[in-house]
Amino acid sequence: KKAYPPQSPAQPTRPINSRAGPGLGHKLKPEA
Repeated sequence: KKAYPPQSPAQPTRPINSRAGPGLGHKLKPEA
């Protein structure tokens, strides 16, 4: 799940995965 580096300091990979869900973590990457 940590395939991309956290571009936003206020939005690390953990909150994104928790907010989007364990399965939508890859689709909701900071780049998209």
